[in-house]
Amino acid sequence: FPYTTLFRSVAVDYLNASAPVIAWISILPLIPVYERHLLSSSEGGISTLNYTEKLFNLPLGIIAISLAHVILPNLSLLHGKERIKFLAKSLGLASVAILPIIVVIWFGAELIVRIVFMRGKFSMEDSDIAASLFKLYALALLPVSLNLILNRGFFAEGNYRTPFFAGLISALLQLYICYSAVPVYGIKGIAIAAISAGFIQLTILLAMTFRIENRD
Repeated sequence: FPYTTLFRSVAVDYLNASAPVIAWISILPLIPVYERHLLSSSEGGISTLNYTEKLFNLPLGIIAISLAHVILPNLSLLHGKERIKFLAKSLGLASVAILPIIVVIWFGAELIVRIVFMRGKFSMEDSDIAASLFKLYALALLPVSLNLILNRGFFAEGNYRTPFFAGLISALLQLYICYSAVPVYGIKGIAIAAISAGFIQLTILLAMTFRIENRD
């Protein structure tokens, strides 16, 4: 029956497109859960990480996530090298917007943390620890932001598998680096793992993007 054939075709297309996204959504929460497990024996470690992630997500959401959503419709209308050129301009725009924020965080982390979080039992020592972690996390802003943009380039052509496998590889490496770095560097090991994973994922996505450009 034609309706049965159509249903099967739509179902197969849906599963092919959504399966990587569903798998990634299922895997992604494992990273913060494992991070907090590693820090559970460190007094105040989980709270400090929570404070840092809130500050980290602010510029990430305002700039990178917003830009990624805005460019997706335009990317979907472009093909081949035109899409790659637009993607390159978007990466440049994101870099120009993010780099000054990284500088501000690096030199002003102590002041930012004290203004936002130094209340009640959040002492000067807690503030210094959170600020040092925030500084390191700032270095992950650039790769994480660029990864969000690059992912949209693959989404625009209906390729969900490449971002999934790039994210999976970087996530597994992040978990391993967390396991290795936290016993040595303490809470800073979490940031080291995030930075490393961000750049690893960025390298994979850039390599795959250039491969597509050469193919076209």
